[in-house]
Amino acid sequence: MPTALVTGASRGVGKGVAISLAAAGYTVYATGRITRASKRRKPFLPEFLNSIFW
Repeated sequence: MPTALVTGASRGVGKGVAISLAAAGYTVYATGRITRASKRRKPFLPEFLNSIFW
């Protein structure tokens, strides 16, 4: 299984890249800043929780 590291995945383009890679079958290791806003929302869609590791 291919693996990817995505930086800046807490929002925006980085989050979109992480989701796209997970949908394509990658195991994704994601990094990003934790802010008050990101603590209030779920970082990724439930179907990707076994593919994206925060």
